[in-house]
Amino acid sequence: DILIEVLKILSEEYKNLPFFVEIVGSGNLYDYVNDSINNFSLNNWVSLKQATSEPIKTILKADIILHTSRYEGMSNVVLEGMACGKCVISSNDTSSEIITNNQNGILVSELDPAQIAASIINLNKKRILLENIGYEARNTITNKFSDQRVFELWDSIF
Repeated sequence: DILIEVLKILSEEYKNLPFFVEIVGSGNLYDYVNDSINNFSLNNWVSLKQATSEPIKTILKADIILHTSRYEGMSNVVLEGMACGKCVISSNDTSSEIITNNQNGILVSELDPAQIAASIINLNKKRILLENIGYEARNTITNKFSDQRVFELWDSIF
């Protein structure tokens, strides 16, 4: 529902903004999201795809990864997006232990559609910021979450 609200804002207020969103998933909200896309005439900006066993292919095509989950521990989507060098927009509540705002991702204080839309517009205007954040995101994953680093942490515990 948050992502749909963001897309409504972008499609209504920023009609000339070149964007296209792929929503990937097969969860219990699939029908709701599909109906919302149709009800709000978002078909020109959004496609809904079933979950895939190869999410990296979709992530690599993206400029930005939006993580609008309200409740999630360490999100695979956030980690995978960052590992692919993508700017992830998420909330303080779900991703502040992974993302440092405006350094290796974008954190919004709340999952407020207007705030998320404003972040997307800002990144569209400042493409170099988008690239720098993606670069730092990749470095974060490499330095903090690589196999070698995780194994070292496990060894230090045991």
